[in-house]
Amino acid sequence: MPFGLHSLILTQSDLAGSLLPCEFSLYAPSAKEVFLFGDMTHWQDGKVPMTRGEDGVWHLKLQLRRGQWHYKFDVDTRRIPDPLNPLVAEDGMGMGECHSYLFLGEGDWLDKPKVPRGELLDLNIPCTKLGGVLPGQLYLPPGTREKDKLPLLVLMHGHQMRANQWATNGRIKQYMDNLLAQGLLRPFAIYLPGGHAGHAMPKYADAVIQTALPWLAKQQPITNDSAQRAIGGMSISEYGPLAIALAHPKAFSLVVPMNETFSDAVIAGQLDKQPFRLHLFCTTEGCAPPQYRQLMERSRSLGITVPFMRLDGVPTWRNWNEMTPEFLATVSDHFHRALKRAT
Repeated sequence: MPFGLHSLILTQSDLAGSLLPCEFSLYAPSAKEVFLFGDMTHWQDGKVPMTRGEDGVWHLKLQLRRGQWHYKFDVDTRRIPDPLNPLVAEDGMGMGECHSYLFLGEGDWLDKPKVPRGELLDLNIPCTKLGGVLPGQLYLPPGTREKDKLPLLVLMHGHQMRANQWATNGRIKQYMDNLLAQGLLRPFAIYLPGGHAGHAMPKYADAVIQTALPWLAKQQPITNDSAQRAIGGMSISEYGPLAIALAHPKAFSLVVPMNETFSDAVIAGQLDKQPFRLHLFCTTEGCAPPQYRQLMERSRSLGITVPFMRLDGVPTWRNWNEMTPEFLATVSDHFHRALKRAT
């Protein structure tokens, strides 16, 4: 059975299944009140009070569904991550804060025994356009050989995020390894560019397209065929996968934005004249959905049908992770069809 709507329905059914116990605790003996807030409380809108023990440790027990959960503590109105949890990431809200996160239950976000594991390489690509190097990471699937010419997904991170959050919060390596082992994907590589800070996004995107992609094709087992390249992920300051593809229309054959924030120029772009396919992924809340609706209306006015996956919730890694299997399957299926057309 192809990986698509049926598997999505199964995923949503699993999410609605049994709840798992989860306990939160924080040592704060001088605090007057402590709250937990995060994905499980719709963040600050529904923060939950914790109970103080005689030892100064505040406790809260919850029943949660499986998956990734992000959270913080509110200690006398001061917001802090969990000091005992090593899983911490930027909150992406532009305020320089961090949240903690955890994973509950079984899922394809785990390192599973007996599953062949790919590599996640750290890269520093020489880049005169940016006056130094272009850092990033490259995922290569299990069994990759030096002579291979793998299809490539360029996976962009979002505003106020590190490039490696696709590897940490996003668990992209685990998803790829596990879905490949289940036969739900065909092998392809993923490039995670970093190093955008301090550069104008159009200039940075030029460096990714004009410097990184040729370098990868020469130095790694990666194709230089644009028919076997896709770009996806989030956006930085209204400059994400679709904005990059419109500026470099011959670089990719598939564009898969995930909660990309679109500028007016992108929404008004000549989508009917582009050589690439477009497939949208978005949560139902946050700043992106109204712009996605505008883009869909614009596409319909041009006579274009754009596939669109929506998932209820806010734009956090918990919900992005729920879209990741379908997101990766969309890329894999596109590469397979492009290869069949070429042969």
